[in-house]
Amino acid sequence: MSWFFGSANAQNQANDDYKLHLAEIDHQHKERLAEAENATKQRIAEAENATKLRLAEICSNEKEIAGGIGGKGGKSLKLGGDGGFGQGTRLTIEEAMRYRRITGGIGGEGGEGDHQGGNGGVGGRPMFEKPLVSPVHGEVPNLTTAGFCKQYRLSAHICKLLENGGFETAEGLVNVTTTGAAEVGLKPGHIAELTRALKKFVAEKYLFVLVQTFSVEYISGQNATDSGVAIWNLNLFPMF
Repeated sequence: MSWFFGSANAQNQANDDYKLHLAEIDHQHKERLAEAENATKQRIAEAENATKLRLAEICSNEKEIAGGIGGKGGKSLKLGGDGGFGQGTRLTIEEAMRYRRITGGIGGEGGEGDHQGGNGGVGGRPMFEKPLVSPVHGEVPNLTTAGFCKQYRLSAHICKLLENGGFETAEGLVNVTTTGAAEVGLKPGHIAELTRALKKFVAEKYLFVLVQTFSVEYISGQNATDSGVAIWNLNLFPMF
């Protein structure tokens, strides 16, 4: 009989120890969750503060930028020459945020002609280039282009084009635009592969990204000149 009660007591003690062990694990789990939640709230608050500062900078910024002015068409005894093309500004979203107003190019004045004057030149519209992935908030991990290409399974050909184009680190790749990628020799299929890799990189390395959207109002005028005013909205999207 004593053996029976001793065995029961040992079993009860084992059950109590197991319950204490489970309670300790649950407590540790709750502590880790609370720490992660607080860290997340802190990072989001820092990002929101940075966004507010950027918005204040935009609202107080009075800088303007304009495109080029096309040259005047040549004078002729019969038909005057056409005015030159006024190249519009070409900016990334980040660069455009530094300016309060962005205007397009102005076409050149048509040349004089005894019988008929030349046509006015065309003014190019501003071009806003969007990065392949949304701008990230925070420091980009120190990773070479070669390491990035290897880790995210980009071909040796794409890697070589990127390195020859001057992209030495992942930090530079995060900011590349479609136009910038095309200028170093990447074709549409290559750009699609690079975009895939960058999206995976951002999703793995960052809790959230700062997504910037904008709209541009264009005003048509004589000689097909265009002007644009950039209107910005900044939104924070957590990536959970």
